[in-house]
Amino acid sequence: DRRLRETFKNGLPSGRYSSYLWDGMKIVGGGQGGIAIDAMYTMSATNTVLGDSTPKRLNFNSQEYDPQGTVTTGSSWAFTAPAAGVYFVLVNAPLSIGNGIDWVAADRADLSIQGAVGEVLCTWVGIAVEARPANLLLMGFRPIPLDAADVIYAQLVQDCGTDRNVDAAIANIVIGHV
Repeated sequence: DRRLRETFKNGLPSGRYSSYLWDGMKIVGGGQGGIAIDAMYTMSATNTVLGDSTPKRLNFNSQEYDPQGTVTTGSSWAFTAPAAGVYFVLVNAPLSIGNGIDWVAADRADLSIQGAVGEVLCTWVGIAVEARPANLLLMGFRPIPLDAADVIYAQLVQDCGTDRNVDAAIANIVIGHV
């Protein structure tokens, strides 16, 4: 529960969500009833993303919260909507750019939700990075309308020519609904 609280405290966008408070496993506030959490998963193993624009389905293989069993883990990681509604998806996928490697103007990384929908959550393009160990924080938060049994998953694509790892220590996905 502590990690979930920290995720949303740091991960909610500013504006109308900034006044939301925790009430158990629900984010509440603004008189709108809140967001009930359906699933939260983290990574316990590194996910390597190829540098040749090959899409990588991220495997959040460590269950933190999933009372309805809505997630299939493994290389085909997916969330299946238990009912029709608007789902809120928050993904943190820090991409390690290594030691002494520059991220140059032509490089690009896209974090997206795929499956029943195709929603880009975050794009990093041409950011110069100092030659020292660093992560590009790829993070996104989106409301996504889903029908019952719709399947979605997080995907990362990067094209810098060098394989990169997602930092498993702080990567996570949280899915909830209103």
